[in-house]
Amino acid sequence: MTIPVLVALGLGAGAGVAKLSLRPLAGVPSVIRTRYFVVALAFGALLVLAGMPLYVTYADWSLMYLANPAHLPWPLVAGSLFVFYLSSAPLGFILAHRLLQDERTWLVRTVGVTVASLCVLFLLASWDRLTTVAYYDAFHNGLRTIPLSSSPLFTVLIVESIALVGALAFTFRSLGRHRDQLEEVPTQGDRTRRSARPGGGAVESRPLPLPPPSPVAFSGLSPASPTSTAASAPPALVASPAMPGAFTRRGDR
Repeated sequence: MTIPVLVALGLGAGAGVAKLSLRPLAGVPSVIRTRYFVVALAFGALLVLAGMPLYVTYADWSLMYLANPAHLPWPLVAGSLFVFYLSSAPLGFILAHRLLQDERTWLVRTVGVTVASLCVLFLLASWDRLTTVAYYDAFHNGLRTIPLSSSPLFTVLIVESIALVGALAFTFRSLGRHRDQLEEVPTQGDRTRRSARPGGGAVESRPLPLPPPSPVAFSGLSPASPTSTAASAPPALVASPAMPGAFTRRGDR
């Protein structure tokens, strides 16, 4: 695939990851430190693996004959392509997540329709460049060119397209399952509201209150102390010698 097509594919893939991760990342202050950003970055790395070999072998076609690769410094072009491919999916993820988080539905739809329309117009306008394999000078001077279907590049494009589409479908499917699993698990706020609602299906479990502390614990005396035992024991009763049969307390004598 050419450079503009791969970059547009990366932006779209990042936007799709942001759409699927909208609920799991609700309330997260920074999406860069999440696994979803890593997924977008991994897809950008996959674009690097798909795009760099194409530029090495078919540089004129990768640039869509807009510039002569013979006049471009190789380190500058290689570094620029590496940054473009690697950052396309994360950039689309961050921008789409920002728009979706702000609940700007109309803006998201407008941007999506505009970008899709521009991509279709771009493909239609550059169809001749996409389906022709040649050198830069041969393409612009009307010299010998090769149709894409008759070039070895056609087989490479089929293999890369299957790999990219398969990786994208697997990623979206996995993220969709993860989102569905999170939606089945109620949050803490959902459990609280369900327990407060009469006839709710579930009641939130709360810890039982602790019993009040014993006064002995704050009197400075141990329950097994002799002083506390003597103070708490009732006075003994003894027989009175003055009145037979009468009993008096030991403390009254």
